[in-house]
Amino acid sequence: MEAEANFNIQQVLVSAVMLYLSPFAIDAVSKVF
Repeated sequence: MEAEANFNIQQVLVSAVMLYLSPFAIDAVSKVF
């Protein structure tokens, strides 16, 4: 149970980081292509 909760928290953190970084990633990709 605890391991699953930790996994869910990790998933949420990863998703939050991805959403936070996605504008920068899109900007960088649009500059390259």
